[in-house]
Amino acid sequence: MRESSKDFDKLRDKWIAHHQVERNPNTRALQSPELPTFDELFPKLEQTVQIITRSVGHLSRILTEGELLKRKLKRQTRGHAISFWDLK
Repeated sequence: MRESSKDFDKLRDKWIAHHQVERNPNTRALQSPELPTFDELFPKLEQTVQIITRSVGHLSRILTEGELLKRKLKRQTRGHAISFWDLK
């Protein structure tokens, strides 16, 4: 992901965040900086979205399994306490 993000730095820094312009050295006119084309960026963007999707999926699974484990342990602990203290 870090590798992919390098390609977006110039686009983000010079266009999205600040919309910087540069002066053409030949004509002295203001112009937008040279930025990568969509066709150049799309494969990296697609890669990045896949990484984020996988990461969110893993996180969701971890959180879900953690909650299920917590519930299971709570049931088991309650059952052991009832048996130990003969609370039936």
